[in-house]
Amino acid sequence: MLKLRIITALIAAPIALLAAWKGSWIFTALIAVLALFGWREFYRLLPFSKKPDLLKYLGGFLSLAVVIGAQCNLFFLPVESIWIFGFLLLMSTIFILRDPKMMPLILTSFAGVTYVGIGFAQFIKVRNWGVVGIPEGGLIILAMVVIGTWMNDSCAYFAGTLFGKRKLCPELSPAKSWEGAIAGITATVGTVLLIGTYFKLPYSIAALAFLGILVGIFGIIGDLVESGLKRWAGIKDSGQFFPGHGGILDRTDSLLFVVPATYVWLWISVLLQMIG
Repeated sequence: MLKLRIITALIAAPIALLAAWKGSWIFTALIAVLALFGWREFYRLLPFSKKPDLLKYLGGFLSLAVVIGAQCNLFFLPVESIWIFGFLLLMSTIFILRDPKMMPLILTSFAGVTYVGIGFAQFIKVRNWGVVGIPEGGLIILAMVVIGTWMNDSCAYFAGTLFGKRKLCPELSPAKSWEGAIAGITATVGTVLLIGTYFKLPYSIAALAFLGILVGIFGIIGDLVESGLKRWAGIKDSGQFFPGHGGILDRTDSLLFVVPATYVWLWISVLLQMIG
């Protein structure tokens, strides 16, 4: 198993790094694949006895649409328009399926499109974000929060193993502790501050520290949400997209919350600069 995990990492990591470095449609193609198969995993997790293929295909189409929309335009309107259209389209399937008992599945499917489709679309928006005076500033910010998330997970695990006594959320993840969470968030703040100041990103220490806190908190929440989904479905892994590592949602659960939170933080920073 360890050998398989290492081989997978040696193949997947360079592909992801190269695509992120190149950006544009190369990165979008990678994110589109992750969104499509991530949605497939999400739909498979839903523990409903009857799951029509219509919803599966519509969810996949909408997840791809918001990812492509994110690359086509950096502003809110296209993705938000697709999001609203997606809600109306999925809700209208109740008339096609003619089964009122499908309503919980339809609403959960829309939540999945938001979680997976919108979540992955923000990877592109953060990657494409322009930072005045910093070439490839968006790439630096994306790399910064990804590394911060890894530090959060690693430090939380080791601190929780060594010092964890108070359970954070035993119903969803029995191994997580408050001690580990605090250590992880602290490490994340330090990572964001270190990278942000090293690359001279045009944000204050307070703003970077706030981003580090957001990354730490939402990273933990994302992990717990995916753990809850798997417990709801009664399975260990969301899939086997990455042999030896599990599914796409297993590997990106934290980032699907962290990256959208980062995108909101970027917009808040812009608004504060305009006000100031």
